[in-house]
Amino acid sequence: MAEPFLAGLRVLDLSRVLAGPLAAQVLADLGAEVLKVEPPGGDDTRGWGPPFQAAGSAALSAYFQSCNRNKVSLLLDLRSAGGRDRLAALVGAADVVLHNFLPARARRLGVDGDALLVQHPGLVVLSIQGYPGARSDEPGYDLAVQAESGWMATTGPPEAPYKVGVAVVDVLTGLFAANGIQAALLRRARTGHGAHLRVSLWRSALFSLVNVATNHLVSGAATRRWGNEHPNLVPYQAFATADRPIVIGVGNDAQFGRLLALLDIDDGSLRALDNAGRLARRGEVVGAVAAAVATRSSNEVVASLRAAGIPAAPILAPEEALAAAPVFDPGGLLAIGHPSLGTMRLPAPPLEGDGVRTVHAAPPLAGEGGEELAARWLAEAR
Repeated sequence: MAEPFLAGLRVLDLSRVLAGPLAAQVLADLGAEVLKVEPPGGDDTRGWGPPFQAAGSAALSAYFQSCNRNKVSLLLDLRSAGGRDRLAALVGAADVVLHNFLPARARRLGVDGDALLVQHPGLVVLSIQGYPGARSDEPGYDLAVQAESGWMATTGPPEAPYKVGVAVVDVLTGLFAANGIQAALLRRARTGHGAHLRVSLWRSALFSLVNVATNHLVSGAATRRWGNEHPNLVPYQAFATADRPIVIGVGNDAQFGRLLALLDIDDGSLRALDNAGRLARRGEVVGAVAAAVATRSSNEVVASLRAAGIPAAPILAPEEALAAAPVFDPGGLLAIGHPSLGTMRLPAPPLEGDGVRTVHAAPPLAGEGGEELAARWLAEAR
């Protein structure tokens, strides 16, 4: 097995909650050493439950587990001069510093990226913010950013906006952060120069509107909520079958022709429609498909459409998806042992292949393993 891509890389994770910890976990999954610095009370998400694994002082929330594997934890009181001095020493030993402090607090703690690069020209610093520009001093929250970036206004049925079921803006921001850090490290390997990068929840959300944003920017037309339908493709939505709802996604005219044949829809006027024509006659097309699948089982419809190269899937609850994963993806779930918490089960990293960690460490208890790793970093940096 090849050495992990980021083996030996030292990441000082000063972030809390989700976006930053997820970014650091991505780097840890690729082999980096991640030292998670927490206040004496621990990351807030340690208490975000139930559910918890174990009980009492050893309890660990499921939320915390989701984004903190392959790290060790160091408890450090950054309100004290001694804590800040120790932090400064650890920064000097790190390759990457990741935080989500507001700019004023980052300056007070001595982790402002521009200042750090003066002291440590090869360091990569990434700060996660709620908003850029004139709003950079405001904290950011996934729910609020989903609301004001347009995500909620385009999610849900026409009559009501909905947030996405997971903290998707935090997740996207964390992935953009990890990607940016690796790009900066690649340049550093060539030039020796570090970088100060910033990523905001706001811009991550706006960027991730993708075609919703460009549909408006090109047309000038107001956006709307389409529920489970698609603004640019028909049929591309959920349908009820005899036993459970499914989705069918037709992306081109050839797929549409095969769909009509498989569902025994013998209507020459529909068969002649291209995608623009199907958009214009959305109600007729959707109605014909809905009627054809309503009395058939989901398994029958999905199997026949997949065999014909037409995207289709049952709509599963998360617990059903997790239960189904091992059937075709044996590595889709991790089972990680911990001496006091027992076995933790977590979704596996999506990236596979040589260079990705295959042996994982459980998310740490508060303070677990951090003193040892910090001592080694500081000793090797002398």
